[in-house]
Amino acid sequence: MKSSLLLLLGPVYAQLAQACLEEWERTGSTNPTTGSIHKRQGNTGAPIAKGNRFADGKIPPRGIGSQPREAIDNLTTIMNMDEVTSALHALVDEFGGSIVEAPFPTYENRTLLGAKLGAGLPDSAYTVFLEAGIHARERGAPDHLINFIADLLWAEREGTGLAYGGVTYTAEEVKRVLGLGIIFFPVVNPDGVAYDQETHSCWRKNRNPASRAEGQDRSSGIDLNRNADYLWDFGKHFKPGLPRLPASADPNTEEFHGTAAFSEPETRNVRWVLDAYPSVGWFLDLHSNFGSVFWSWGDDANQVNEPSQTFLNATYDGKRGELPDRDTRYGSYMDPRDRDVFTAIGATMAGRMFDAVGHEVKASQVSHVYPTSGTVQDYAYARHIVDPGLKKILSMTVEFGEKNGAASCSFYPSVEMYRRNTIEVGVALMEYLLGAARYS
Repeated sequence: MKSSLLLLLGPVYAQLAQACLEEWERTGSTNPTTGSIHKRQGNTGAPIAKGNRFADGKIPPRGIGSQPREAIDNLTTIMNMDEVTSALHALVDEFGGSIVEAPFPTYENRTLLGAKLGAGLPDSAYTVFLEAGIHARERGAPDHLINFIADLLWAEREGTGLAYGGVTYTAEEVKRVLGLGIIFFPVVNPDGVAYDQETHSCWRKNRNPASRAEGQDRSSGIDLNRNADYLWDFGKHFKPGLPRLPASADPNTEEFHGTAAFSEPETRNVRWVLDAYPSVGWFLDLHSNFGSVFWSWGDDANQVNEPSQTFLNATYDGKRGELPDRDTRYGSYMDPRDRDVFTAIGATMAGRMFDAVGHEVKASQVSHVYPTSGTVQDYAYARHIVDPGLKKILSMTVEFGEKNGAASCSFYPSVEMYRRNTIEVGVALMEYLLGAARYS
């Protein structure tokens, strides 16, 4: 297997550190989609679908991995929110399983919907939780997750394998990953996704207006992936004066972490899934748009020799987040067995993603790119340390795709990118699940 894997085990790579944010967000300038004249304004990438291709839940979706190669030509529009809901219901009606409704309604009174595969299975049968759409503007993520799940189900029914680009999987591998028991939520941030699709405003956060300043629409909303209960109070836990802060306390920024950990119903719903399905031991959060695979920790470099150096130890408050260390000498402890599993699965995922689509994919602990706090990935992995009675969850994040420099928002893929991304995500998810089956 030939691949161009770059395993990030050293200093920060500047170009990857720019992932997640647009240039105007990093520099504090005006949003070109809502203010200044900009040469890319009006180019919103692959169009959002009109109508409902799933006939209000009567026609089940099917991904490209379980069909002839030319099926990719049918991928021309991104699913709207009605289609996401219809696709979930159609899959359950066609293949069995059940819809999962999370209990906390969003600010705009939407219900987070997911599904669990397999009819009549006890909750203890589900060991994998996959989610997408926590950042509204990262278009295509919900589609790719839905289509991948559909591929698994169609392939199992027809007794075939899957093919994504030049990467193939056997029918036996399909059965192996489905045997893990999968719960998936394609849109964690439905208010934000609906708003972004309506306005094409490069919207990242949810739509909670509680911290909004008069006349400043971008001060609405909270970054849901900085709102979980993992070192949420970054001003207390991280070293002052870091070149890049792990989150923000300013509502005008894209990484505003909210007023408290789990202040938002969307993140409380993620926590609820993990509480409601205590056998879940694997969790993946799907993002775009810089081809990479991440694992914990996000606050500092990992180390395996000093168990006392953890996120729970207040002795190290004010010392986290500096890489490389100049004087703090802090590193987040990780069980060396977990480190080895993360590294092995991450390297395999990145290599196979490259094989499928031909662009470089990086595999790294998150903090080697930039420090983070309050992410759902770190929260999921930290749960068993906070409460040793809980099952350990080996959580990872995938950022698929590439920036679209021709669009008004680089997170809006062109049709060609959208097609390529669905191949890349299919491989990433399949390799993650095969890794979960191998190491469970």
